Amino acid sequence: MNHALLARAGERFLSIDDDVVLDVRQSPLQRDGFAISGARDRMYFYHSRDDILQHCPQLDHDPVAQHLEWLGRPLPRVLADASAAANANDLCRGLTMGDLERLDHSSRVVFTQNAVLGDPGSSLVPYALLSLEQEDFARFTQSEEAYRDFTRRRHIWRGQPTLRVATERPLTFSTLAGIDNRQLLPPTTRALRNEDLLLGEVTQFLYPHALMVDLPWSLLHFRDPEKEWLPLSTPAAFAQDAIHVLLEIVADALSHCHAHAARDRMAYLARVCLDWARASEARLRAWLEHQLMDTRSRMSFQLRVALEERPNAPDYWRRDVLAFLNGPNMDLSKSAIAAGLADASLVRDTLEAYGHALQVWPALWEACADRH
Repeated sequence: MNHALLARAGERFLSIDDDVVLDVRQSPLQRDGFAISGARDRMYFYHSRDDILQHCPQLDHDPVAQHLEWLGRPLPRVLADASAAANANDLCRGLTMGDLERLDHSSRVVFTQNAVLGDPGSSLVPYALLSLEQEDFARFTQSEEAYRDFTRRRHIWRGQPTLRVATERPLTFSTLAGIDNRQLLPPTTRALRNEDLLLGEVTQFLYPHALMVDLPWSLLHFRDPEKEWLPLSTPAAFAQDAIHVLLEIVADALSHCHAHAARDRMAYLARVCLDWARASEARLRAWLEHQLMDTRSRMSFQLRVALEERPNAPDYWRRDVLAFLNGPNMDLSKSAIAAGLADASLVRDTLEAYGHALQVWPALWEACADRH
């Protein structure tokens, strides 16, 4: 991705996953309308690839043209062209103060994404499947047989039901994504997973009013061989990883950075990364422990709220949630936290490398843009 960002500096371009098919399908919840929100994606569950192909008809859309139609548009143009599809009450109902803070006359669409059918392509952990919205949850738990199948096989739809301006959301390269690289965008990690998440989060750090557009139609994403979800009963705890530690550092830096220009904000983030890379062993370990405990606490709270809000949910779902809460992934004991920590040397190396990349990136990007 870093090569693409430099090779296409000053231009718009699309990123396509190597196992996606440009076969546009109607999403199961797709409807006319337009929304502005930071709400998480909806989900719809299927039993097989054939089930997906049977129930999601093909659409006569040009996916590339549809991405380029919205990519790079300023917010006023988006609103002028799309808001007629929704009345004012519907448009404002889901807005939060956080959403409104992201909207500005300078807001523009930096990324575009469409929905995915098949394997969602993300490192989704099982707890997310246990805390769905009510409509999605009802389908997910319609019977124990279906529920067991859905928690094992990765045959789902993930996306938004309408055209949406996303005030915040994870960037994913699961299928097709549009990238407006006409203004300075940051580098991402060179070799580790979740390069898309890092690119999206750091871009929103550089441009606090940057937006994404979700397109409601879907592209097929089937893996061969097929992958399955990690079992809920897995005895091993999910390991903390260096990129998610870096993402936490980016999120923390956001509240302390007061610079306006993207180049200055990038320089600030570079200093923060290098500062952490040179922290003492004790200070870095304390941060890793704090980050892991905070992550597990937030997951635990979300699941406990789901239990309280759904007292009549099926017993098989409640048993799984309670087992997950009492399992190694939610354990906050000293020994469990120590066992789940990321490799401190890898975290330090990642922060050092990314900090240096941020320092030199603006000059590299501008030199490449001048060549075009």
